[in-house]
Amino acid sequence: KDLQNKGYMLFDSPCTLEDLQHLHSAVYKLSRGSGLSATESRLTWDEVLALEKIKDSYLLPYFKEGIRGMINKFISDYNKFNRGEPIKSVEEFLNGLIFRLKANTLLYNSDLHNSEKARLLFGSNATAEDMRSEKIFTYYELDTLGAFKLLGSLFNVMPWGEWKRMNNDLHIYAADKQKQFAQELIARIRDLRASFTGSISIILGNDDAVELSSDLDEADREGLLTHATNRVVQLSPTVQMVGYSHVPHHSVAATYREWCKEESEIEADLRGLLQGIRPEVAITIANMHSPPSGTSLGRATLPNIDNDDWGSAATRKVIAEYSQLFKAVFCGHIHNSWRETGEVQDNVSGVTVMNPGASEFEPRYLFGDLRNPEDFEVVAAK
Repeated sequence: KDLQNKGYMLFDSPCTLEDLQHLHSAVYKLSRGSGLSATESRLTWDEVLALEKIKDSYLLPYFKEGIRGMINKFISDYNKFNRGEPIKSVEEFLNGLIFRLKANTLLYNSDLHNSEKARLLFGSNATAEDMRSEKIFTYYELDTLGAFKLLGSLFNVMPWGEWKRMNNDLHIYAADKQKQFAQELIARIRDLRASFTGSISIILGNDDAVELSSDLDEADREGLLTHATNRVVQLSPTVQMVGYSHVPHHSVAATYREWCKEESEIEADLRGLLQGIRPEVAITIANMHSPPSGTSLGRATLPNIDNDDWGSAATRKVIAEYSQLFKAVFCGHIHNSWRETGEVQDNVSGVTVMNPGASEFEPRYLFGDLRNPEDFEVVAAK
């Protein structure tokens, strides 16, 4: 929280990681369109706001350049068949679409009074009467085109590569902020070293810019920490660790795509890393960002998605095959599995596997003795 308050947390751009998750859900609903029921396809307020945040910087340039002909035809048809003021520009057209989605979302929200809905749509001076007046229905003129279906059809013709580029751009924009965070963290570890001589190891995860590897390598050379991303490291004379950061492609929250791999690639990577294990070291542990599939540690329910197991099948396969080697496996990635299952610990072929379920907004720590991993305890930060 201290780092967040000082402005070191990840994103300066309009979109946060949470926004990206809302965008993913919104695009899913819009692109599925008729394949979902009216209730399933209805956007949440957060999803609409996430779309609005990328409206000018990402959607508008694509609407004006990538599919300009289609947009101009929609505008021409609208102006020909609808009364009222004609739409004069792509900007006005897109603003109308977003407003229509906001209005539709609020009208179906039974938790808000009309006066609150009006203020969200029209500003601080709006009243409940604005939600019942001609004012709201003037904006609803765009409904003749069906804003939801229209935006959905546009998203369907928008190449996936374009969405991927937008996603990566957001992370590239955030890379400088992440480097600030990493440097502040390393500085604090440097201060800690005045009184602490134990081992500190770090692996990157799928929300981290890959560019941070160089910062961690430099801190490793300085002797401040052990950088364990995708490598086998020695933590002490009696403990070695396998560090691995990649996650399966099916993980929808894996917003930084460079960290995504097919299960076959993950399996091959892990088998390659295990070639570096020293058999004479007494204790071998692993820090694998993705939890294994088929456990309570990778469970997460997401809207409109049938799958609730986001663990890695390859990770599970390798742990099971090398169960006599691993003393314990530590994981992350799925932040809220413990909320759904009540568990932070599971077992794969006799190996204790743990995921505390931490996030940047809710730190949670595992404490214990590696000689008795089943006795580890989780402590949540106050």
